[in-house]
This record gives sequence, structure tokens and C-alpha cells, in this order.
Amino acid sequence: MGVSDEDLVLRIKKGDFDAETEMFERYKKLAEIIARSIYRDFKSQTYLELEDCVNCALLSVSRATRKFDQKSKFKTYWSIVARNDVMKLIKDSSEGYRYGFNNTTIPLSDDEMMYFASPNDEYEDETIEILIRNLHHHYPGISKKDLMIMKKYLYGFSFYEIADQYHLSYTTVHKKVNAMKIKIAKLLLHS
Repeated sequence: MGVSDEDLVLRIKKGDFDAETEMFERYKKLAEIIARSIYRDFKSQTYLELEDCVNCALLSVSRATRKFDQKSKFKTYWSIVARNDVMKLIKDSSEGYRYGFNNTTIPLSDDEMMYFASPNDEYEDETIEILIRNLHHHYPGISKKDLMIMKKYLYGFSFYEIADQYHLSYTTVHKKVNAMKIKIAKLLLHS
């Protein structure tokens, strides 16, 4: 019989790299099974690939070994940590769906494209104000903060600058702006 998981954990906590490598090898297949079972149910709601979920589950081995307290079997403890980590990854990555952004594109005419120019293009102040007012009027559920984020974007601020100013992640700002772009496109297509 080989070394138990619990013994490997003790060795890993003492800095044994070989023990950590062995633990990863032991749990590689199970990580894939756990990730696949979760991903299968949520793949239509995320931008992630199965491989991202497998890597997350496998990386949870390292986190689980650091926090393992020997009160249960490591395999049981790790499988719970792995499932939670994969679910959190999927939840975080699917945040854009709550804002209506599902990675689809809406074809626009050349006239409509002026509203979606890159942040480096210049907009007239009046055009931006009208666009923000129309967005607020037709989508009253959009928060004032989100409208300000879009306004800053239209004035040429980068996602990083906006994220820093509002204490948000780059990804959150990116998804919020893209969700509002889709709403604006819908407004333009229906007007």
C-alpha cells in the first residue's frame, strides 16, 4: 500500500515538492470528473471552457492541502473545496449574463456605428448626453453608477481607469459597458 493522502498533506505542509506533485497526479482524473459534472450543467451560462474548470479543480488541491485539518479524509475535504471553487469560477465568469451580455453581436449600419466607436474616437458632448439620457429613459433599471461608467467610457476613459475610479475589476467594467452597448444597439434598431 502506498502513502496515504493525509501523510502526503503533512509532507506538503513541510515543503515537500515531490509530495505535492504526487498529490496533483493522484487527483488529476478526479478533478476532471468533478469539473466536467459541474461544467455540463452550466456551460451555456459561462464563457469558460471545460479546461478552465479542470484547472481550477486541480489547483484547489493546493489550497485544500494548506487548510486541511485532518478531521476527515482528505479526498472528501478536497472534493468539497474543488466543487466550491469550480462553482465560484463559473458564477464569477457568468456575471455578464446578469447584465444581458451573452457574447452575441448585433450587426449595425454605418450610421449606427458612430455610437459604438472606440473610446479613442471623439464624441460631441451633446451626443453623449443624449445617448445616456435615452439609455436611462428606456432602461430605468440601470443604476446611476453604471450610467456614469458608460459615460466615462464614451468620453474616452479606459476600462482600467474606470475600474480604478469606481473600485471595480477590469472585467466587471468591461461586462457592464458591453451590456450597455447591447442595450443601446437595441434602442437604435427599434427607433
